[in-house]
Amino acid sequence: MRTAAALALLAGLAGVAWLSLTAGGEASPAVAASGWWSLRTPDHPWDKLVHAIVYAGFMALVTAMAPHGRRWQWGGGAALFLFGVVIEVMQGTIPGRTASVADALANLAGIVVGALAARRVLGTARGG
Repeated sequence: MRTAAALALLAGLAGVAWLSLTAGGEASPAVAASGWWSLRTPDHPWDKLVHAIVYAGFMALVTAMAPHGRRWQWGGGAALFLFGVVIEVMQGTIPGRTASVADALANLAGIVVGALAARRVLGTARGG
């Protein structure tokens, strides 16, 4: 389970980095038609919710991988938060993108929710 969680986390982080660090602008007609491209805009009503959900999922994967409980879990959470902050800072240097403290805070909220939810689910699944 840890290997699968690690691979999923790495793929997700790579995907977020790519989506976050590509220049803003127009999507291809097929992508634009799907509606997903509009979620990349900071003024989209669901933008912060999407940030929180994605980082909650990342934190659930970190929790599933944490071999020694909370210390590893919160260290992983801190690394995720730092990853999100670095991405936000880098976005400020890319044409058509902006850095956002609100996005970083939404990431943090997702990390906390993901940690609590995953510990509850995994604790129940492990008999804890």
